[in-house]
Amino acid sequence: MTALLGKHVDAIFCPSSLGQVGAGAVRILAVADYERSKFAPDIRTFKEFGYSVALPGWYSFCVPKNTSKKIVDILTNAMQEVFKRHEKEISEGLLKLENVPRFLDSQESSREAKRSYETAFKYAEEMGVLAK
Repeated sequence: MTALLGKHVDAIFCPSSLGQVGAGAVRILAVADYERSKFAPDIRTFKEFGYSVALPGWYSFCVPKNTSKKIVDILTNAMQEVFKRHEKEISEGLLKLENVPRFLDSQESSREAKRSYETAFKYAEEMGVLAK
């Protein structure tokens, strides 16, 4: 956002921009998610414009690659329990960051991370913004 406001770049993917939109400093061109944002329901998704871009914002709790399945399952279950127990507080905090709360288990999170990386890499490569 700093680079956009400083006119160092022409556009950005940004997980949280409504403050700057409200201030009149930027405008949202499209939503990079699977569906329209509940925060800006009048803004169309990239898919609605004909582009298969979906890069929803999300947070992950990560461990080293070789962590045993037993430990991953323990941590996943603990995080799921924390989310259930404190869903209201977690949801309110995420909504302030313009993120819709949802819990992804380890497999879902890994699939989403891989898909997001592949999508971003594909478009960065097509736009010629990757170092050679």
